[in-house]
Amino acid sequence: MPALREYLKDHPVQSILTALGSIATIVGFIIVVLNKSSGEKQPTDEQSRELQQQRYAYKPGYYIVNGSDRNKVYFHNSPDIATRRKAFINTKETVYVAKIENGFGYIEFESTSGAKSYGWIELTSLISKP
Repeated sequence: MPALREYLKDHPVQSILTALGSIATIVGFIIVVLNKSSGEKQPTDEQSRELQQQRYAYKPGYYIVNGSDRNKVYFHNSPDIATRRKAFINTKETVYVAKIENGFGYIEFESTSGAKSYGWIELTSLISKP
């Protein structure tokens, strides 16, 4: 131990940094252990959509699409996030949701130019119509 005391006298900054690094490692380890022991898992995107759907009890009817230039609401070929198409709605439009499945609603939409789009949009992009 006398050698350690000598070293600490000669290198105080390095000693402090080494100690802080050790403390950070221990704290990080404790955080990881606590997170694992809490048993809580973060929901997947699909689970989040299902929870959202259950929470708001979506059902067929009229809704407002929460679209804007910054928030494009994309159509999907099926009620699956992986089937996104190029078509989107970027305005606040009233639509009729005919079917609901897997966190998506099936709509038929006609733009102001007369173009028709059919497909699935995420329910989280809809606002209940008053």
